Amino acid sequence: MVFFLYSGICPDSPRSWPVVPLVLNYPVSTYNPVTWTQDRPSFCLLRQSLSLMAAIAHVTHNLPLFLEGVMPVHTHSSCDKCYVFQRGSCASGAKLLRCGGCSIAFYCSKECQTADWGRHKVECKATKYRIAEVKTASGIESGYADFMEWIRFYSDSLKNAFVGALGLQTAPHREREYVLDVWLCHKGVAVTQGPGRLPVSKRFDVLGVSLKEPRELTILREDSNDFTESYPDACVQGRIELGDEYYGTGRISYMARFVPGLSFSAGHVATKQKVFAFSKEVAGAARTRDDWWILFREYVAVGAKMKFCCGRIPGFEDVCCCGGWVHDEEKKNAFISHRV
Repeated sequence: MVFFLYSGICPDSPRSWPVVPLVLNYPVSTYNPVTWTQDRPSFCLLRQSLSLMAAIAHVTHNLPLFLEGVMPVHTHSSCDKCYVFQRGSCASGAKLLRCGGCSIAFYCSKECQTADWGRHKVECKATKYRIAEVKTASGIESGYADFMEWIRFYSDSLKNAFVGALGLQTAPHREREYVLDVWLCHKGVAVTQGPGRLPVSKRFDVLGVSLKEPRELTILREDSNDFTESYPDACVQGRIELGDEYYGTGRISYMARFVPGLSFSAGHVATKQKVFAFSKEVAGAARTRDDWWILFREYVAVGAKMKFCCGRIPGFEDVCCCGGWVHDEEKKNAFISHRV
């Protein structure tokens, strides 16, 4: 399949793009999703039964959603070991706690945290090292933690903005060729303490948000190669999560600057890569505004957040947002084997 990329698809991009043909030839996974059944209302039934999406999804500050007429893409926190979701029946009211070392990983119990330490310890130590680097270079004690929390706050908004930006109705599967690139700059120590203190959602300026090919991502993104190499595994995980509803897997690349100027020395910048799966229904939805990047900037200007009432809809309290795969050991083991 060939489609054409025209210059100016995102004025927020730091440069204009030429007209170039792109050939889509991405390998399809051979993973065959296992059918999951349970004697209770399914997540699909819940979604289809809500003609008004406002019953479960809404945005603060009276701003519109990014996509029309569908349940927005969203992710609830889950245990990094057993994947139990904080929302829905599989959580059974359990509260997830952060890893005390890095504050990045979440666990539903001490047992899960201990069992996952063999895998998590490398990430945990690397995160603590980055926290110290940013603090030393910028003087912003909470700098790296602010970056991680900013990503969590706007994660769902950016996922939906990305799907809308792709225009998949007329250019199928562009998610295989493009990454949403987000550039940030921390506002400094003054917004983290004292009378000038701001919530984390407002501690960064957005320097740019645009679509890029993975190869365009600067070499300064230390994990950009892993980001590309791990994409096939992320696609397999998406098929496990969504089964026959799976359409594609999106990628978002974040870079934050903590020190003014053009230096890229250790601690001056930090990067993070995220992936997410989305359904055929979401892929077919129209975006609410063509200037999606401006809409996102409006979200950031007021600190708007997408909120979801999953597990709180009468008659569907027992429906789990995981869609069923967390309850299926075969699916869960397959998901773990492709963990990125």
